[in-house]
Amino acid sequence: MTDDRARARIAAVRDAIAANPFLRSPLATASRPPVDVIVPIHDAFDDTVDCLASVAVKTDAPFRLALINDGSRDPRVPALLAALDGAAPNVVVVDRPDNHGFVRTVNEGFRLGPASDVVILNSDTVVTPGWLARMTALAASRSDIATVTPLTNNGTICSVPSPLEDNALPEGYDVDRFAALIASVSLEIFPEVPTGVGFCMLITRRALDAVGDFDARAFGDGYGEENDFCQRAIEAGFVNLIADNAFVYHKGRGSFGPRGDDLLARNLATLAARHPRYHADVARVCAAHPLRPFHEYLGHALAARLESRQSVRARVLHMLHHGGGTEKHARDLAATDDPGVRNYVLVSHGHALDVDEYHAGRRLRSLRFPLRAAIGPYAPAPEAGYRDALATVCRTLEIDLVHVHHLMHHTLDIASVAAARGIPYVMTLHDYYTVCPSYTLLDPDGRPCGACLDPGHRGTPESCLKALGQPASYLHDYQQAMAAFLRGAARLFVPNIRVRDIVSARYPELRDTMTVIEHGHRPAPDGPRARRPIERDGRARLDVAVIGALDVHKGSSVLRDLLRANRRRETTFHLYGTAPDPDLTPAERDRGGRLDGSHFVYHGPYESTEIVRRLVADGIHVGLQLAVWPETFSYTVSEFVEAGIPVIAADLGAQGERIRRCRLGWTARSGRCGGDMGKRTKRSSPAEALR
Repeated sequence: MTDDRARARIAAVRDAIAANPFLRSPLATASRPPVDVIVPIHDAFDDTVDCLASVAVKTDAPFRLALINDGSRDPRVPALLAALDGAAPNVVVVDRPDNHGFVRTVNEGFRLGPASDVVILNSDTVVTPGWLARMTALAASRSDIATVTPLTNNGTICSVPSPLEDNALPEGYDVDRFAALIASVSLEIFPEVPTGVGFCMLITRRALDAVGDFDARAFGDGYGEENDFCQRAIEAGFVNLIADNAFVYHKGRGSFGPRGDDLLARNLATLAARHPRYHADVARVCAAHPLRPFHEYLGHALAARLESRQSVRARVLHMLHHGGGTEKHARDLAATDDPGVRNYVLVSHGHALDVDEYHAGRRLRSLRFPLRAAIGPYAPAPEAGYRDALATVCRTLEIDLVHVHHLMHHTLDIASVAAARGIPYVMTLHDYYTVCPSYTLLDPDGRPCGACLDPGHRGTPESCLKALGQPASYLHDYQQAMAAFLRGAARLFVPNIRVRDIVSARYPELRDTMTVIEHGHRPAPDGPRARRPIERDGRARLDVAVIGALDVHKGSSVLRDLLRANRRRETTFHLYGTAPDPDLTPAERDRGGRLDGSHFVYHGPYESTEIVRRLVADGIHVGLQLAVWPETFSYTVSEFVEAGIPVIAADLGAQGERIRRCRLGWTARSGRCGGDMGKRTKRSSPAEALR
């Protein structure tokens, strides 16, 4: 017997099914067989109506709907199926008064469309907009996919926001709003797992043909049959994926009722006997869940959306490679106290895009976006995997502005991704990478090379490019691509006027588009420093320091020249940091140590937050900035100045210009850098060196 409420619900779902464009379109118009969505039904009338109504309204991909009644005792179910039979051409109704069991019913559905992929959809589910389109797109992305399972509130390893739990919908969200949030923040990891979950599972036809149907003899009425199928599929060379960009709500055990616990226990024992490694494999996934970064970010997104979206005016993505002053500057910018800006620092290592999120001066959390193919340090050419990963970052984090700090281990796809999203990108030139992949403008021997700046230069870039594994002809195409990328930027920033002069020598048309903004420097928290007196205890001494990563372009050979040239016993040289020259970085020396005839102390690596304190504590009088290339900025100069220590540097690039302009010390002629610096440290007395 069917009451008025049931009749009204049946009429409403019939109208919705009849209106679905994919269900009412003839199958012949489809370019490929549509997916068969199989809904096994056993009682649970209200849940079934909710499920079918959601399928009718929210499915936006070609499909055929197969409804199979497995001996329902509720008279409303046959009435429902009778009303839906003939409601649309692509609806198939099988109404059986006898009960065959869930597994046999599903197998019957498999045979309704022998060429189609299938989706098993429990009748106690509610689908959401885009659910089927996302699942079928993932299923078509690889030839070895057996199953695809969406995220859900109640689906063990597919559960969100908390995995392995039966979750209520988060406060303030209905099913569709929560699904939209998941789609917007998805990391699209699509992890491989030991099994799909049968509440809503797409099975590819190629896997069905290779593996066969569910095992009805072993798994009876249900529970465990999909796990067994997925294990057999793995043995046949297939994979099972989670679609972490799709969400389907699952009430849970609506079809089985109180019998569910007994069925689950019995069939899990059968599963363990058939596949001895299954439970251990599932335990490993649970212990180190491949979707853990997404779970963390989803939790943060839920918390963040408790705040008004209008409270954040802009979301800025800072893009760079790992290390050096470039990363320090980007993180300083990201750590702004302004609560209206949410900053993300994206660092590419070539194999993944690692993103740290900052808000109101605090780093909140980290995310990782894997790359399908490695991106080398000098590979600006387009690459589809990088482009897709960056597009996912921008979509997931709702980026409004891209700030490019460096292109090493990135590609110029940044421009097309920004354009597709309709957002601008800006760039700060932290070195000369946009002019030459040998970003210091030095040749492999550490000598200045002007071939990349002036096409008419008598020299050739061949040796520089050969060292990078590229032919000399590579430079022309490289600069053409870089020029186009720079022209596409909404703004170009340079930290010093000398940088603008050097870059515009190669790209004169860009000179007027460059804005000079000098980098800031966050001082140490415990205030300004007083310089240590040169004469103490009646003895004169001069302690000279070099700080930083002392590579060849940073002046390691210049330091060795100074050590060899110095003969004054009162002068001691100190190195804080690292260097590839093994003679400069032995185990820490005491003050009696010597190198190349000079007193020399190696202090080892340091943290940027402690170097000012260490310089003061060690009584450093003079700082040396030994770089032999025209730097764009120098944090080591800033650290010396903060410690109250004057600096000697080559008259090159930003370091020379800044020291002269701000009267921070002295500059030495670049061609005679070591000699001129030596004269400053070899005056008749240490005090004279500081006059």
